[in-house]
Amino acid sequence: MKHIRHILVAAVAALAAAAAAVVVLSMLVPADFGTHPPGWSYRQGSLKENAGAPPLAYAAEESCAQKSCHGGENPVARLNTTLRGGHKNIGCQACHGPGQAHVASGGAKDGPVIWKPETRVGAAEYDKLPKEEQQKIDDARAAFHVGFCMGCHQELAGKPASLPQVASFEKHRKQNGDGSEAGCTSCHSAHKPAM
Repeated sequence: MKHIRHILVAAVAALAAAAAAVVVLSMLVPADFGTHPPGWSYRQGSLKENAGAPPLAYAAEESCAQKSCHGGENPVARLNTTLRGGHKNIGCQACHGPGQAHVASGGAKDGPVIWKPETRVGAAEYDKLPKEEQQKIDDARAAFHVGFCMGCHQELAGKPASLPQVASFEKHRKQNGDGSEAGCTSCHSAHKPAM
């Protein structure tokens, strides 16, 4: 009986901590959380909130690999077997832009197109341009790729050593030998980046 006071103090402290936890959780967890069947981990109200959100711009990555795309010729299927290095794990839309509208149109030639990173116009649009216009776009290609590729490959201390990094691109700029600007894809294929 002599030590019952210590036990009571500990029990009251535990009950107070439990009550505080219940109060804090009731303030932090939304009331409509957990109203879905087991395994669902979002609020019921989020469905209504997201109903007014802008439509998704990105397609499922599998959409790019459909066998029926591109008139039966599927460059993506070939890429899946030829991509190598770190780019093998990067989705098509990371470089070619959002593809939801392109997929929704069934890849129609007059529909939304996936753009070539170096041109920022769709492949179909680029192919229709006069040669002089294509040349202007190609002239801007080197500078674009430097910025585009360096978005991932700029040397930073926190990046893993396995990721190829470039401290400065300046030494590569005049490697073509003809005075023209060299870009990353002057020497590296984006789909097969290893030299």
